[in-house]
Amino acid sequence: MTELLSQLGIEWKILVAQVVNFGILFFVLRHFLYKPILKMLDRRRNELVKDKEDRVMFGGKLRELEKTREGTLQKAREESAKILKLAEAAGSKMKDELLKETQKESEKMRLDAKKAMVEEKQVMMRDIKSEVGSIVALAISKSLGDILDEKAEEKLTSQAISKINSIGS
Repeated sequence: MTELLSQLGIEWKILVAQVVNFGILFFVLRHFLYKPILKMLDRRRNELVKDKEDRVMFGGKLRELEKTREGTLQKAREESAKILKLAEAAGSKMKDELLKETQKESEKMRLDAKKAMVEEKQVMMRDIKSEVGSIVALAISKSLGDILDEKAEEKLTSQAISKINSIGS
């Protein structure tokens, strides 16, 4: 067999050395290169699986948060609509109250003005009666002063003044 190997140009010592070298190289590569690469690939695969699971989980949470946000926004819209309605109602009520108060004040001012006019009219009537009475007394005195005596003149003047006073009352 050694002859056959030597005729083929293979030396058994070199072949054994190459097998040993290959074994050593295989052991070294497997121990220092292949196993670390496999560990790194496993770790990377696990990270990818975990990332995928996280994406699915976060996608669900994102949808949940989106629903929650929409619900919160809807509640805020409803509350703001309620607040606006309450504000409008309060404003309308306040407007009505102010209108009623203004009408009351206007009515009071009108009554006060009417009362003041009545009082002024009464004062003017007294003044006019007094003036007319003075004028009548003067007219009687001037026109009948020479004809009538003083008592008759006073009586006639007092009757004229009482008639003038009874006219306005």
